[in-house]
Amino acid sequence: MLWKDSSRTFLSFAFLTLILSSATSLVLGLQQYNTSISSHGGIDYSTTDVIFKDDFRGALSNWIIESGAWTIENGKLHGTASDNQRIMILYGGEVGKGYEINVKVYVISAMKFPEGQIAFRYDSTGNYYFAGIGAYGYKAAIGNFIDGKASLIAYGGGLEAAKTGVWYDLKVEVSASTLTVYVDGTKFCSVVDTTHKTGKVGLTVYSSSVYYDDVEITRLSPAEPTQPTPTSISRLHVEGAQIKDQFGRRVYLKGVNFDTAEFWGRPYGTEQQFIYMKNWGCNVVRIVIECWAIEGGVMNNPSFLQRLDNMISWAEKHEMYVVLDGWHLSGSTPSGIYRHNTAKYMVDKWDAWITQWRTLATRYKGRIHILYDLINEPLQLGTYANYQRKIRQCIDTIRSIDPEVICIVEECSIGDWPTSFDFEQNAPINRDNVLFSGHIYQWFTSSNTKEAIRSRMSQAKWDWMLRNGRAIWVGEFGPQEAGMDVNSPTWLRNFMNVCNEDGYNGYSAWRWGTRTETSMPLLADWNGNPSDYGKIIQEFL
Repeated sequence: MLWKDSSRTFLSFAFLTLILSSATSLVLGLQQYNTSISSHGGIDYSTTDVIFKDDFRGALSNWIIESGAWTIENGKLHGTASDNQRIMILYGGEVGKGYEINVKVYVISAMKFPEGQIAFRYDSTGNYYFAGIGAYGYKAAIGNFIDGKASLIAYGGGLEAAKTGVWYDLKVEVSASTLTVYVDGTKFCSVVDTTHKTGKVGLTVYSSSVYYDDVEITRLSPAEPTQPTPTSISRLHVEGAQIKDQFGRRVYLKGVNFDTAEFWGRPYGTEQQFIYMKNWGCNVVRIVIECWAIEGGVMNNPSFLQRLDNMISWAEKHEMYVVLDGWHLSGSTPSGIYRHNTAKYMVDKWDAWITQWRTLATRYKGRIHILYDLINEPLQLGTYANYQRKIRQCIDTIRSIDPEVICIVEECSIGDWPTSFDFEQNAPINRDNVLFSGHIYQWFTSSNTKEAIRSRMSQAKWDWMLRNGRAIWVGEFGPQEAGMDVNSPTWLRNFMNVCNEDGYNGYSAWRWGTRTETSMPLLADWNGNPSDYGKIIQEFL
């Protein structure tokens, strides 16, 4: 009811001077309606695609109040939930399996986050999905409610981005196993999930007081189901110390590492693994391409490249960015003579390294969700100037093919560990659109406290980089080299909180696999179930 049509007259909103200041927040942003409009609230008669719509000018005869107090006030549905309470009202009719729900949402006040959402696939046991404004503090999110417990399965927009006193146009698309949320016409998040198959549609409020208006449920054509598309993936760029998308919005890249061995030597390079990653909440996967794949000629193997093509396309389909990482000069020969000896590798193998990046940049030119991580953990460089020259050559080679792509430059050392960003102070790379990357593990720090973590970051010049306008992303992190110990949960949470608090641009956990493949497994099994380590990472994705 916030627009003009043939049966109603729109009255322009006027800000009122009120004597009672406590009423101000309720009045601001609301619009007045013509009281002579006739009511309707049933099956739509204008198009066969519309299942149901309601402008709340009449009674709630088509609705079932499942919980809480729901009333109609001045042509708007009003629901108020107390602190930690979720209330629900359900449309009484059937909607099928494929549909979209549109509704206008206005959060009057909130105990925690401003939360106004759509519930769908609500079954006879009281389990369902919910999606909309403010869930878990995000601008938009999708949640799963099972046996009285809610969990987050997808989100978009920044924390605390949803506001009270603002009308939002909320749309949720439900198509087979794909669930997608739009706010004000912009796609914010999407997830593939098969937990709930069918059920009723409704509106839900958590710890807030909310107005809803103009509900419309429309059938999606079975012949053209909505699938995840790259519409919410846009070209990223580095602006000062931040990553931003083409609309100028800050982007935090949070995800996992996926190793060559899992998609080449083992049968885990499947779309299902990318679905699991997305369902965890990842928006980036760092795909590791090991040296042996380059030197052994695997990079010239059509089968290898096809697998890489598939994974890049699956990531795009499920709306994740991809970091292609030139990983490790270790183990690149049987004798291991290049293990962490970047200077020797630069002499002996550099042409092959440059050829790799030229091949990949040519193959994936214009794929806007790809970033290139040039050299993993470079050590034994001899001089910073040597590193500077070689990195510039990598960047210039790639940019001659794909000028707008982000190139990632890692911290390094002219000797052995530890690495740092000293080179950027001494011999700056001096190239635009560069994202800098550091790695940190639990054993790098003296204790599991935030102070110890920040101290290690400061030693490596991470804080200096931020203060001087360089963007940092954490390409690898994890617990102890032997796996989780008693201090690991605290260290992991403190590390990710430090990243979020201090302005770093996200992180990628090491690594996606089970105990069979790695001492730091994110997975309990290859069915997407998290290990104890993975459960902690899920909290922060």
